[in-house]
Amino acid sequence: MLMPFEALMNAEWKAEGKWKDGKPFKQEVSYSWSEDEECVNMVAKSYLDTSFTDFGKFSDAVHTWDANQYNQISNEGYSWKSD
Repeated sequence: MLMPFEALMNAEWKAEGKWKDGKPFKQEVSYSWSEDEECVNMVAKSYLDTSFTDFGKFSDAVHTWDANQYNQISNEGYSWKSD
């Protein structure tokens, strides 16, 4: 099991505020185990447009971990939505 990710599991992590220029910032990130618990799936939601009205899935990724070296070894399948 990928123990470094354990504290992030089964919750949605949210951040909201304003950028330095005053534009709104909002992001929600959730993590879940793969079926075999060898990888961590990540989904991020954010604003999808420059008018800050369309909020939805922005990116997703699959994280794997090298337990012998105790560091992240890949960010497979990373994708994001852009205008």
